[in-house]
Amino acid sequence: MGSGYDLAAAVLDDAATRPTAIICGKEELLEAATDDIISAALESTAKDSDPHESLRTLALAVFDALTEHHWVGNAAGAEPRQPAVLRIWKGIGAGLGRLGVSCSASADAGAALMNYLLGAAAQRAAASHHLLSDSDGQAYLEAFAAELTRSDSDAVSEQTAAALVEHDDREQFVNGLNIFLAGIEAGEGANVRLSLNPLR
Repeated sequence: MGSGYDLAAAVLDDAATRPTAIICGKEELLEAATDDIISAALESTAKDSDPHESLRTLALAVFDALTEHHWVGNAAGAEPRQPAVLRIWKGIGAGLGRLGVSCSASADAGAALMNYLLGAAAQRAAASHHLLSDSDGQAYLEAFAAELTRSDSDAVSEQTAAALVEHDDREQFVNGLNIFLAGIEAGEGANVRLSLNPLR
């Protein structure tokens, strides 16, 4: 898992490659290091002709980068206007445009996918502070599952506990991503306004 050493190395490497005149402080260095990692992740994505696969590839590239460098999730979530976040947002927007999603709906759909990405990143970043290895993570999930069924042993708790013990983070992320993309496809792109809210 990523650690403070990973963060320090990334920031120091970034500082070494930038003129000292443009370094204003640790926040700027952290944003620059975050952008370098996200930029590299997005550059490695294949240019798929299918817009669904293009969005899936982008999201997985970001997820894998955040898995390798846990601190990036916290850094990216701290300031939505920083270059790394804007880079992801533009990539998502381009993919949604290729799907035929209208501009008004694209803002809502893009925000939903961005929140899904950063939410998953935040969870993994938080876990990295407490879990030192994959075996620690499995032990935590087993303890959590046992606590769920001990406090409330209804069908939902039993199903959730079983899923917790057996689940894989990346596979779960992909399944959620597929649900998201299926929702867009069901809305037939620009023909349906995805942001309809019955409460408005």
